[in-house]
Amino acid sequence: MTTHIAIAPGHASSMNDVMRRLEHYISIPNQRNSITALSRDAGFDLKRALAAYGKAEPLANRFAQPLQFLLGYAAWTSVNDHHRIVDGVAGHSLGEFLAIAIAGSVSWPDSLRLVSRCGMVMDAVHRIRPGAMSALLGFNVTETSQLCADALGAVPGALGIANVNLADQIVVSGDLRCVEELERRAQTREGKRVVRLGIAGAAHSSIYAGHDPMHATLRRISIAHPRVPLYLSTRSGRISGADDVRLALAEILTHRVDWVRTLGSIAAEHSDFSLELIFPDRGMTSILRRAGYSNRAV
Repeated sequence: MTTHIAIAPGHASSMNDVMRRLEHYISIPNQRNSITALSRDAGFDLKRALAAYGKAEPLANRFAQPLQFLLGYAAWTSVNDHHRIVDGVAGHSLGEFLAIAIAGSVSWPDSLRLVSRCGMVMDAVHRIRPGAMSALLGFNVTETSQLCADALGAVPGALGIANVNLADQIVVSGDLRCVEELERRAQTREGKRVVRLGIAGAAHSSIYAGHDPMHATLRRISIAHPRVPLYLSTRSGRISGADDVRLALAEILTHRVDWVRTLGSIAAEHSDFSLELIFPDRGMTSILRRAGYSNRAV
C-alpha cells in the first residue's frame, strides 16, 4: 500500500507565484471568507500585508511568511481538496508551521500567530544586525564548512550552514558582511554557482541564539501529539510527540534544515510512498527531482 506524504515547501522560490495563487483563492467567496476569518482570529492584518506587496523588495518577513502560510492553508482547505487523505506530512523550513497545523499539533490560528512571530523577529533582528542567506550550488557540506571557516577568519561574526537541501545544494546564513565574504570566495570556484536568496535576514543561524524568540508566543498556545506522522526538516526526521513539536518550534530560527536526512527518514520508514506538494513551488519541485523523488511527486 502506498503511503501518501504531503510536503509543505519552505521559503517560496517566487513570492510572485505565492501572491498570484493566494489572490486566486481570495477571489473565491467562501475561500476569501475562510482566509479572512483565520487572519482575524490570529490577529494578522491581511489587508495591510496585501497592500505592502510590491512596495519593497524583498517583502518584509512579517508579511511574506504569513501570506505564504495562508496560501498553504487555502490550498489545503480548498473546496476540491478538503477530503484529502494523507498518511503523513513533512515541512521544510518555513513550511514546518504549515505541516504542524496540518498534522493537528497546533491550531490554525495559533500556527499563523507563530509564523507571524517568526517573521517579526527576523525583521527586528535584521534592522539592527543585517543578515543574508546564499545558496551554494555544486558545493558539498565539507566544502561549504571550509568556506564558512575561511570567511569567518577574515570577517568575524555569525556564519554557518542553514540548509542541506541536496548533497550539492547548500544554503549558508549569517551576518551580511560574512555572507558577502563567503560569496566572494565561492565565486572563484570553477563550475559552481552562488545565488543570493531574496530573504531579508538570516534564518537558521546563530544570530538568534540566546534570544528565545518564539517563547512569548509558545507559552500561550496548546500543542498536541501529531494526528499523522510528522517530519520536520530542522529535526532531520520524524517527530515523536508534543514536546518535540514545541522544541522544534522554539528552535526553528536557529536549527539547521537537513532536507536530505528528512527525506531519507521517510524513505527508510516506507518502502512505497508518494510525495504531494501542498501548493506548487518551483524550488521544491527541482529539489525533489534532483534528489530522485520526481517519480514519487504528484
